[in-house]
Amino acid sequence: MNPLLILTPGSYPIPSPRASSVELALFSWASLLHPTIPLTIVGKEPADEGIMNGKGVGPSFHYIRCGDKREYLMKSIEVIRREKPKIIQVENRPHFLPALKKNFPEIPLLLSLHSFTFLRSDSISPSLRSQSLKLADAILVNSHALKRLLVRQHAEIGEKIEVIPLGVDADRFHPLPEDERQRRRRKFLHGSEWNRPILLYVGRLIPQKGVHLLLQAVKRLQMEKLAVLLLIAGGNKYGINQETPYVSHLKREAVSLKDSVRFLPYIPHDEIHQLYPAADLFLMPSIGFEAFGLVNLEAMSSCLPVVASRNGGIREIIRHEKEGLLVPIGEPEPIVQAVKTLLLNPPLAKEMGNRGRKRVKAHFTWHHVAHRMRRVYGRFL
Repeated sequence: MNPLLILTPGSYPIPSPRASSVELALFSWASLLHPTIPLTIVGKEPADEGIMNGKGVGPSFHYIRCGDKREYLMKSIEVIRREKPKIIQVENRPHFLPALKKNFPEIPLLLSLHSFTFLRSDSISPSLRSQSLKLADAILVNSHALKRLLVRQHAEIGEKIEVIPLGVDADRFHPLPEDERQRRRRKFLHGSEWNRPILLYVGRLIPQKGVHLLLQAVKRLQMEKLAVLLLIAGGNKYGINQETPYVSHLKREAVSLKDSVRFLPYIPHDEIHQLYPAADLFLMPSIGFEAFGLVNLEAMSSCLPVVASRNGGIREIIRHEKEGLLVPIGEPEPIVQAVKTLLLNPPLAKEMGNRGRKRVKAHFTWHHVAHRMRRVYGRFL
C-alpha cells in the first residue's frame, strides 16, 4: 500500500482535461514524487481506478475514483480503510477533516489550501472552520499572503502552516522563435489582427477577476489612438462556456470596442501553452483576493511581461519593474499606463519577459514544488 494518500476536492473527475487548478497542480508535482514517495490520489466519478503515467519512467501514481460527489467523503473513507496510508492529505476541503480524524485518529492529516474560498463563512461555519484547522497536523498554503490571512483569524495555527508556492512546466510553457510565434498568432486569429500588439487574459470570467477593467482600459487606449487587440480566453467555470450575466455584460461592453476585443472559448490546459507565445503582454487585473495566480507563472515562463494587480500572492511572484508592472487594485487607468509603458518600450518589455522566465526556472517549477513537498512528508514518515 502507498504511504501517501491525497483526497482531491471531489469536484472534477480525475484525470480530467477540464479539472480545476487544484487537480492540475496536484498531478503536475505528484508525478515527480514517484518512486521516492509512492502515492494514491482519490477523486470522484466514475468509480474505477488505474495508474497515471507522469514525467518519469513507468507508473507515477495510483488513482482511485470513488463515485458521485454526494458520496465522495464516505467512499473516500472506505478507500482509506483499504489502502492504510501513513499520511492523508486533503486538498481544499477543510470540512473533511473532522470525519477523517474521527475515523483515523492515528494517521497524520495534512490540509492543502489553494485559496481562502472554502474557509469563508458562506462555505463553512466559524466553529467548524476553527475545529478543522486545529485537527490538521500541517497546513500547506501556496503564498505568504494566504498564510497571513489565516493567521490573522487563527493565530494558534501559525506554527503548523508551511508555504509551498505552486509551479509551472517550463519545458511546455516557453517562448518561440519569431517566425513560429507569428504562425501561432495566425492559428488563433484571422485577417490582419495579428499585426497589432496582443494583450492576453487567461482565466475564469467572473467578477473577482476584474476582466471588465480590461475592457475599460482598451477603450481608453483607443481614445489615445493606440491600437491593440485584447484576447480573453476562458469560461465562467473550468471547462464551461456558460453565458452568465457577467459574461453577457462583458460581451455587451466589448461591442463598442469593435475589433479590439476577441473572446476565445475555454482552452483545455493541455493546449493553453500554445496561446501564450501569440501575445505581447499578459494582463491579470484581479480585484478579489488572489492567493497565488498560476496563470502569471505560465505567462512568465513563456517570456511575457505581466501587468497585474498588486493583490495577495501575485506580489510574491512578480516583482514590480522586474518581471512586470504591478498596479493598484480595481482601477483601469494604471493598467492603461502600464500597457503603454511596455508597448512603447519594446526593449524593456523584452527584458522583463526574459527576467520572468529566469525567475520561474529558478524558483517556480513543479520540481521545486515536489522537493518542498518531500521535505514536509519526511516529517511524518
